[in-house]
Amino acid sequence: ALITLGAHDEAVVVLEKCIELDPAQPQALSNLATHYANEGEIERARDYVRRAPPTPGLATKLATVMRPVSASLLELFKERIELVFRILTHTPEKLLDPVTQVEQVHFYLPYAGLNDRPIQEALCSLYVKSTPSLTYTFNKKRSSRRIGFISKFFGEHEPHGLLLEGVIQHLPFTTVLLPIASPGRDASVALQRGADEIVRLGLNYLENRQAIIQANLDVLVYADLHSEPMSYYLGV
Repeated sequence: ALITLGAHDEAVVVLEKCIELDPAQPQALSNLATHYANEGEIERARDYVRRAPPTPGLATKLATVMRPVSASLLELFKERIELVFRILTHTPEKLLDPVTQVEQVHFYLPYAGLNDRPIQEALCSLYVKSTPSLTYTFNKKRSSRRIGFISKFFGEHEPHGLLLEGVIQHLPFTTVLLPIASPGRDASVALQRGADEIVRLGLNYLENRQAIIQANLDVLVYADLHSEPMSYYLGV
């Protein structure tokens, strides 16, 4: 909960206390691994993963972890090659919910301005092998044209929503806003007024997937894909 709220320092203190009391507590070790991977402390992150008891998702997390910012161009290429090697040699696990079991996304991968498509395709292929249901399909019921817009970042003054406010207000189709739950944040007033319908998504991947199916959409527009795990795995 503290990590979700952005209170990372406080969360680390609580998680470290958890593993003092229970050195093999899997969720605490997994959360610490994710935190330090995001901070660029890859070896420390891997150490937490190795210390955790075998849990679905941890091996995938270890295979796909990558430092967010490289120290040099040489390090950047070295880390990308190592990442691809780990992906291609990793034996896929059977995962039910990669949002909570893997958690991480490669938000910083495009920042170097290189062609990331082969790496992104390899990652997607790995995740689909682990969770075949990621590629779910459904038959749309007959209705008027319906276009959905999904993001966790539709709050006031957030760029994802600001870029779409005029689009949602003036589209000649039924527009459905699908904000992903985030503590202390709701979709902006302008987005809520502009949308014809609002389908609020929670923190459970399987429930959110079912809600998307029930929204009966022709098109679903992802305002972002690599900012956080829920949008990413719903959109793989």
